[in-house]
Amino acid sequence: MSPSLRRLLLPAVLLLVLLALPGVASATPVACAGASADDAQGAVWTTDVLGQLEVDVTTTPIHRTDAYDHFGALFVNGVKYDAGVGMCDRVVNAGRGTVIRFPEVPLAGLFVRRSLTVRPLSVSAGHVVHAATVTSILRNATAAPVIVPVSIGEDSSINIDDLGSDATTQVLSTSSGDAVVGAVDDWAITADGPANAGAGAVNTDPVLLHAWGQPPYTGQDRADVVGVAPGNPDNWRTGWSSVTVPANGTISYTTLEGIALASDASILTGGQDIASAMQNGLLTPRFFFDGATLTVPEIAGSQNLQPPQPTLSGPAPDRAAVGEDVQLVLDAATDPDITQCAATTESLTYDGQVVLNANGRLTAPGGPAGSRPYGATTTNGCNQTRVWQGTVEVDGARTTCSRGYDAGDGAPLLDGTGAGYDPSSDGSLDDGGFLNPLETDSYDGLGQLTIGGAQYQPVANCTLEASGRLIRTAEQDVAGLQVTRTTYVPTGGPGARMAIILRNPGPTAVTVPVQFGTKFSLGSDGETTVVATGDGGPTPMPAARWMVTDDNAGVDDVPLAHVWDGAGGLDAADRVTLDDPGQVGDSDSYEVGYDNVTVGPGQTATYLLWEGQRRRTPRVAAERNDAVAAAQTLAGLSGAGLYGAMTAADIASVRNWARPAPTGNLSGPASGPTGTPQTFTASGVSGGAGTPQCGEGTVAWTVDEAAVAGGTQITPVFTAAGAHTVTATISGSCGAQPLVRSATFAAIAPGAKPVIVTPVTLSRLTLTGRCLVAGRKANVKVGAAVTGATTVAFKIQRLTGAHPRTCVTATSKAGKALLKGKAATSKLNRSGKVSKGKVSFTVPVTTLRSGTVKLVKGRLNLPRGAYRITLTSAKQSLIGLLIVR
Repeated sequence: MSPSLRRLLLPAVLLLVLLALPGVASATPVACAGASADDAQGAVWTTDVLGQLEVDVTTTPIHRTDAYDHFGALFVNGVKYDAGVGMCDRVVNAGRGTVIRFPEVPLAGLFVRRSLTVRPLSVSAGHVVHAATVTSILRNATAAPVIVPVSIGEDSSINIDDLGSDATTQVLSTSSGDAVVGAVDDWAITADGPANAGAGAVNTDPVLLHAWGQPPYTGQDRADVVGVAPGNPDNWRTGWSSVTVPANGTISYTTLEGIALASDASILTGGQDIASAMQNGLLTPRFFFDGATLTVPEIAGSQNLQPPQPTLSGPAPDRAAVGEDVQLVLDAATDPDITQCAATTESLTYDGQVVLNANGRLTAPGGPAGSRPYGATTTNGCNQTRVWQGTVEVDGARTTCSRGYDAGDGAPLLDGTGAGYDPSSDGSLDDGGFLNPLETDSYDGLGQLTIGGAQYQPVANCTLEASGRLIRTAEQDVAGLQVTRTTYVPTGGPGARMAIILRNPGPTAVTVPVQFGTKFSLGSDGETTVVATGDGGPTPMPAARWMVTDDNAGVDDVPLAHVWDGAGGLDAADRVTLDDPGQVGDSDSYEVGYDNVTVGPGQTATYLLWEGQRRRTPRVAAERNDAVAAAQTLAGLSGAGLYGAMTAADIASVRNWARPAPTGNLSGPASGPTGTPQTFTASGVSGGAGTPQCGEGTVAWTVDEAAVAGGTQITPVFTAAGAHTVTATISGSCGAQPLVRSATFAAIAPGAKPVIVTPVTLSRLTLTGRCLVAGRKANVKVGAAVTGATTVAFKIQRLTGAHPRTCVTATSKAGKALLKGKAATSKLNRSGKVSKGKVSFTVPVTTLRSGTVKLVKGRLNLPRGAYRITLTSAKQSLIGLLIVR
C-alpha cells in the first residue's frame, strides 16, 4: 500500500476499530439531574444539571455520603453552566471507566459542555483512590477569538457548599510541599479537621485529592486562583482569569477529584499515600484522556494538561562516512489506549531537504566531510507534534569529543545492548547509561590518562572515524611521546574499547609508567562494590584481567564490566586498584597501571581496555550476572570483535592483548621418485584468524633450508635420493609470530627399494628453572624430544617492556611420547651482553639425533623481565617463556 493511501484510509479504519472495540458500549440517554457513574470499586458519583458532584461511597464496613456538597460548578465570564432539562449520555467502557457526557449549551458567546469520567486509581497497596476527571469544553463558532475568565467551584456571586468537610476543612499537602494552596501548586490534599471528630474519634469525612495540573504534563495555561475562600474553607475554587478561545477553535480544561477511603484509623495515612504518589508522578495523560470519549479537538485543545504526545524511537545516526549514504530511521508511535490520537504523520529533513515518507526511512548521500543538519517530525491524530533535531557529522570533520545525553551534545555512542558512552576531550568517559528510560551516571570521568607523571590534556577537538563509531582525540606531546586515544563502540558489540596510543618519533627509546584512571571515576561513587573478578578474588588483581562493579545497594547505578588485559599479550598490568583512602566504605577510584613501558625509536605502543554496562532491572542478581557474562565476553574477544576499526599497523602495536596469529596447513606427497616434480600446497592461509586487516597471509618456502620462490604452492624437483624437508612459513601483517609448517619428503632413486623415512621433528620443549629471581644466579636447562636427525639453534631473548608476575609453563608444538636414544649436550654460551635492557644468547648449531636431548645448560643472572626461548630447526620453532621476577 502506498504511503498516501495508507494515510487516507487510516482515519476510516480507526473509526471502525473504535466502533468495534470490546467493552465500549453505545451511549445510553439519562437525565443529567441524578445521573450516576459507578467506579466499580464501591463509589457512586452523582451529578446534577450543573455538572456538580455528589458521591456515595460504600466500602464495608464504612459507608460515607459526605465527600462533596454540590462540588464543581462551572462559570464562564461569571455565567454558570446549566444543562437545564437536557439529557446526558452515559457510556460504560469496561475496564476504562464510566463517562457522563453533558449537552452543549450556549454560554457567554461560546458553546460549552462538560464530561465526567469515573474510574479507580491505585496509589498504594493499602489505598485505592476513587477518582473522577471533569473536562469543561469551550467551543468558539465565531471568526474572532473570545477572551473570558473561567472558574470551577465557589464563585463570589454565589455561596456554594463545595466540600463535605465543611468549616473544618484542612489542607494536608500541596505539590509545593507545604499546606498552603496557591497558584504555584498543581494539586492539593484536603481532609476533615479535628473539630468535626467526636470524643475519642478521628475524622468523619474522607481525604480528598484535587488536581488541576500534573508535572511534567502541566499544559500551557496554569490556574491563576486556586484554593479555599477566606472564611469559608469548604468553598473550593480553581480559576483561570484570562482564557482565550481561538476563532473557530475548541479548548478544554480537565480537573481531577479523588477520594481516599480506608478505616477510620488510617484516613490521614490515605492522604499521605496520595501525596507521595502525586510527588512521584502518579498521573499521566493516559489517565486523563483514556476512555474519556472526548473528540480530537477537545483533547488537542487541552490547556491545563499536556495533550497526549507522539513518540519517536530509533534515532537517526549523527555520523556517516565520506561518500556513504546516510540512513535516517524514525519509528513513530502513540498511546494505543487513546484511540482518538492514534493516527500519525511523519516527515524527515536532511541537509535542508524535506522528505515525506511512509516507513520512517530516508537514504541520502553523506557528501563531503562536514556537518549536515537533519530533523525528524511526527504528528499524532490529536495534532500534537514532536521534533527530533540533530547533526550528521561526516567522517573527516572536526567535532567536539562529547557524545552525551544533553541537548546539543550529540547522541551518545550506543553499543549493541543500547548502552551509551560519552567520551571527553581527554578520552575519558564523562558519563554513560541508557536511553528510554533514561538511566545515566555510569561514569564520572573514567580513564583519565597519566604518562610519566604528566596528565594527557589535549585540545577539545576530535576526529570521527569508522562511520562515526570511533572518536579519536587530538595528539599531544607527553613525557617525550606523542599520545592520542580512541573510543570505539561497535554497533553489535557488548561494550566500548578505549585505546591508549603512545608514539615515539625520537631517535632514542622512551621508558615511562602509564596510568589509566584517577580518583572518583565511577558513577556509583562511595557505594561502589566489587561483584566479581576474573580470578574469583574479592578485590581486583592484575592477573584477574577483569572485574564487575556495582553500587552496593544495587538500585541506583547500573553494573559495570571493566577489562584491562587480554590473554597472551606481550605486556600486562602491574597494578589494578579500586581504592580511595579518603572515602568511607568502598571506592569509585578505578585505576590500572603499566610500569616501565618502553617505546623504541619510531615505534608505537598501544594498550586496549574495555568497558561494558548492563541495564538496571528489578532483579539485581540477574543484571549482575549479565554484567559478569559481559566481562567474560569482552575478556575473550579476538579477531574482528577485538580489533574492529584498527589497521594492521595499529594491531601490531598492541601490547596487552594477543595479536592475531597466522593460520594455514601444509600438504604434499610423502615420497616419490627422484627427478620428478612434486607439488606442495599451503591451504587455509590467513594473516590473522578472523581479522581481515592482517591480510590473506604470505608464505615463504624453503626446501632443505634453501629459499624457494612461490605463492601458496611450489613444485620442487628432488634430484638426490633420501629425506628432504619442505617448510612453509606463514606470516601476517599484524606483528604476530610467523606460523611454521614442515613436511618430510623421501626421494627414491630409480630401481631403489622404497624405504620408510622417519620425519625429523622437535616434539616437546622442556624448561627447568623457568622462574628466576633478579640478581641471583640460577641453573637453566632446556631440553626437547627429537625424532630423526636434525640441527637445532637455541636462542634466549628478552621481551622489551614485558614484566609478567607469574610463571608460564613452557609449551610445545606436539605432545608425542619421548623416544629413547642418544643425548647431545651443549653448554650455554655466556658471552652475551646485557645492554639497554636487551639480553640475547645464541648457542651454536648443534646436530641432534632421535631421543630425549639436553640442548643447553648453564647458570644465568638476568635482569627482571620476560625472556623468550626459541629452538629452531629447518624453520620449525619451539617457543618457551622464562620469567625473571
